[in-house]
Amino acid sequence: MTRSQIAELLGLPRTTVTAAVASLVSDGRVEENPTRPTHRRGRPAMLLRASEAVRLVAAVIVHRHHVRVTLHDSDAKQWGSGRRSLAQLAEGSVLPVARALLDELLAEVRTPLTPVLERVVVGVPCFPDPEGQISMTTLVEEALSDRTRAGVLGEAHRPALVAYHASLAALGEFEFGAARRNPEFVYLKCSRNSIGAAVVMNGTVRRSGRELTGSIAHLHVEEDGPPCLCGRRGCLGSVLGPTRAEIPRQRDSEDVATDEADRDGRPLSRRGRRALGTTLGRLLAPTCAILEPQAIVIDSALRPFDDEIRRAMTATLRDHAGPAAVRGLEIITGALPDAESAGATALSRRAAI
Repeated sequence: MTRSQIAELLGLPRTTVTAAVASLVSDGRVEENPTRPTHRRGRPAMLLRASEAVRLVAAVIVHRHHVRVTLHDSDAKQWGSGRRSLAQLAEGSVLPVARALLDELLAEVRTPLTPVLERVVVGVPCFPDPEGQISMTTLVEEALSDRTRAGVLGEAHRPALVAYHASLAALGEFEFGAARRNPEFVYLKCSRNSIGAAVVMNGTVRRSGRELTGSIAHLHVEEDGPPCLCGRRGCLGSVLGPTRAEIPRQRDSEDVATDEADRDGRPLSRRGRRALGTTLGRLLAPTCAILEPQAIVIDSALRPFDDEIRRAMTATLRDHAGPAAVRGLEIITGALPDAESAGATALSRRAAI
């Protein structure tokens, strides 16, 4: 089909079709081939057809101790996944390590179609620096620079996107998981490597200029609680960390917060489940009272205990936010073990619109 035929079929101006096709050709989504020669003067029309390629999005999820790279297509189907330890890694070298792993995964893709890297999305956590300020660590600060986005992980015309862990996970659950019917919800991430939250309003994840929206690990939740890396006591991250949480390892993702006892197979106790639900409910009560979301979506890692956790959260929310604030509120367990990577695919699709 030619540009003229598309314009006639859709009833659009030729200039509109030409501009759209030019963008698709530039992205490699459409290929051009000349039509058969005719006796007419002028340049022959070009036949357009969809490119025979599988277009992939790479999710580069950076944690304190490792980096994980996953390849997905536009439907969130996984084409490859791998991880590398960041132990003893020099500052400033995490993204080159991720790029090397990404190249390995691309080389291992098995398909009769041509694999094309459409976009790279970097998921980053927030940690306290030595002065106690909540910020990105120097290990992942480079992910925020335009030079690195274009030169190490992205292409010159399509730099890598950067987003907070919980924001990606929330977007993944909204596009592909348990929150597809809820355009307004609060997502709560509780993983081995990070604790965070994200707010979704009208189907859009709330993001700030510093990418710190939802960084809740250092909210104070317990007087004289366990010490935290930031120098204080009773931060949410430390309360739900090594001395409190015994949530079992999740097979298909980067896993949930745990203590040393979990490595010996001890399950999360019933008392621990109720305490976890109560802590999370008290934390989210002000948010529910102010924003009145349709749902709270909790990390899929909590699924083994979600009934008791939801009951404790509901009771605490009712006590601290009031019955009116939680009337009709759903507490939903996430459906995706790797919601962050699915969110990277969703973010890439939105960026292409």
